[in-house]
This record gives sequence, C-alpha cells and structure tokens, in this order.
Amino acid sequence: MYGKLIRERRQGLKLTQKALAEKVDVVRTTIIAWEMEKYPPTDCWNIAALEDCLGFDRGHLFTTIVEKTKRKK
Repeated sequence: MYGKLIRERRQGLKLTQKALAEKVDVVRTTIIAWEMEKYPPTDCWNIAALEDCLGFDRGHLFTTIVEKTKRKK
C-alpha cells in the first residue's frame, strides 16, 4: 500500500524516481525498492522527507507503513 501511495503521488507530481531520490537524499534504487515494497522507508527522516516532497500530511506515510508492518505479523 505505501509503495502504491509513493508511486502514484510521485507520478502525479510529474517527478521521476531520480528527482524524488535527490529531494529525499537517497539513491534511485531506494525509491524503486520502496515503490515495489521490497522494504519500507524506516528512517524517520526519510519518511518525513517523503511526506514533505510528495505533499502528504505529516504522519500519513508513517501510519500506512506501521499498519502494513503490523498486518504481516
């Protein structure tokens, strides 16, 4: 779910994966992994930066990630 949120919002803002990666200060392959849900963004700074860059309310992605992690257990 969080991967789809990231991808759809990024595409809606006409940002490439590379452009988003530069804004969040990660490499492009990290954005790819997040969008494919290979692993979630776990660093609070990364999550906050994603929320800011993608225009989400603070805590929106964090909550989505935590909920998905709880469901897997």
